[in-house]
Amino acid sequence: MRSGEVNLTVDGTCFGKTNVPSCVRNEFFELNLGVDRFVKVAYKEPGITLSKIDEFLELTITYFKATCKIKNTRDHAVNVLVLDQVPVNVDDHFDVEILTPETLGFPGDKVDLTEPGKPGTKTAELGRDGEVRWEVTLEPDEEIELDLRYSIEAPFEKWGRDFPVPVAK
Repeated sequence: MRSGEVNLTVDGTCFGKTNVPSCVRNEFFELNLGVDRFVKVAYKEPGITLSKIDEFLELTITYFKATCKIKNTRDHAVNVLVLDQVPVNVDDHFDVEILTPETLGFPGDKVDLTEPGKPGTKTAELGRDGEVRWEVTLEPDEEIELDLRYSIEAPFEKWGRDFPVPVAK
């Protein structure tokens, strides 16, 4: 396919024009279709849920939680991609552990979170640089909540007893 300007029409609605890159047969490319007003998203940024000190190990352990609520108000199922991110270890002085979704420990780890007996599908995958990627299929009028929970352990000698400084919310 040759590159050039194309008109975008989805479900009978014209979204406007965009440029498409050239590609060969069976090659993929992505197009941003903008915001779907029929998919409602509410995101609560990561906040501290608990911070404690382990005197024996001389560590400060802080727990964080971020929440994303998504609702499909369309009359048909939709596929949604949600991207979030956890801090990444840049040295050996602190440790980040993903608590929820469970079993995401290393880049490439993927878990099926689809609930038996419920409509739709839900998977989570840990990518490079701490990217957490949810792929969700939402049935009409379905609402879900995606929780991302993680902890950060930091040694006293590197960060002090008050890492991170708790923020009142």
